[in-house]
Amino acid sequence: MNQSGRDADQVQQAGCEHKTQAVEKRAFPTGKFGTVCVAVKDGKERDDQHNDVKGRAGFQQHLINLEGISLADSLGRLLLKRGWTLATAESCTGGLLGHKIVTVPGASRYYLGGVVAYDNGAKADLLGVPARAIEAHGAVSREIALAMVRGARARFNASCAAATTGIAGPSGGTSEKPVGTVWIAAATPDSEKAVMRSYPVDRKSVMALSANYALFLLWGMAGGGSGE
Repeated sequence: MNQSGRDADQVQQAGCEHKTQAVEKRAFPTGKFGTVCVAVKDGKERDDQHNDVKGRAGFQQHLINLEGISLADSLGRLLLKRGWTLATAESCTGGLLGHKIVTVPGASRYYLGGVVAYDNGAKADLLGVPARAIEAHGAVSREIALAMVRGARARFNASCAAATTGIAGPSGGTSEKPVGTVWIAAATPDSEKAVMRSYPVDRKSVMALSANYALFLLWGMAGGGSGE
């Protein structure tokens, strides 16, 4: 089920063998732009299905849960387990990433805050992104996403951070970096990573999918999908 043009954070149950009530599932953005799988069953059937899904080759690392726990909540639980704190640095998502995080009750136990640095000058002034790096690589690049995530960790003295920078559209794209190009970075005390995503969808969906992927990226780096 592709979530192009819709908020990938909410989907409804469809196509199950047995009738179940519609539920909100925060799914995993494993496809190129928001492919999700949703299945809900009760009792033994649900347990059997859970084991079957986990057993599929290459799938377990993308499975957040089958308990209806949101991606943001799942990430928060991992952070609490490790005693880690979180900060965010956002450009193209304009605060949506932080919004998703604080919708979880008790997020104040690990979320310290965020910076929305939409302008390049703000990236430099608030996050310490070198102006020369922006000139050399452009604001939508691996180098700037990593500089933003490092800046967020430093500004808030946070254990972890996530950052987004991209072209949400409908204008601003180029042949090299078309509309929908987004660089997403995340960092923990152990590692840092930047990933480029291409979301050929409308502006709001680019923002939603980028925020979701930032959560997903950090979730995986914090131990999600590892069986912990």
